[in-house]
Amino acid sequence: MKLAVYRNHMRKLQVFVIAAPVLSKLFDHHFGIPFPPMGDETALFRFFAVLVIGAAAAVPYVLPIKRVSRRVAVGLFFALVLSSLLYVKLEQDHVVTIHFPASEGHPDGAKAFVTRGQRRPDLKQPYASMEDDDLIKSTGLTDERLERVYTRKSLVTKRLELFCAYVFPLACLELFLGVIAKADE
Repeated sequence: MKLAVYRNHMRKLQVFVIAAPVLSKLFDHHFGIPFPPMGDETALFRFFAVLVIGAAAAVPYVLPIKRVSRRVAVGLFFALVLSSLLYVKLEQDHVVTIHFPASEGHPDGAKAFVTRGQRRPDLKQPYASMEDDDLIKSTGLTDERLERVYTRKSLVTKRLELFCAYVFPLACLELFLGVIAKADE
């Protein structure tokens, strides 16, 4: 394969990565990892994710990069791997999967993914002793209802952590692909 064809494929892959936050909407109810649960503001977070990732994709084409060293490409690759592992770890720690049985009127196997926060100190029994998934099921999935059991500050903080940990690896991937596509051009 000629280098020009290879570069063309890299650019197509970059377009796909830019669209990843929007395309992840197709998988929202099957997997928690494609896009972190951001509560009632998910659409706005998807929009900002596309903007940040798109800006990262444009950097190699805007900056006058004649030749990039292998160290930069290797560094971006390691940043991509490490930040992806961080995102998976944060997703496991901060996101609760809520399973809804068919007996409650949901399609069999329906799931929701919710970011958990720090519990309110004034939470009364029996809620204080419940597991997070049971607590969320009993209170509801909207931000207003979640703020009854978790502090607002902790919900916002954990959602921002998840968002940054989601966007950073995709931005690294865009930079990595752009640097490779621009190499020796």
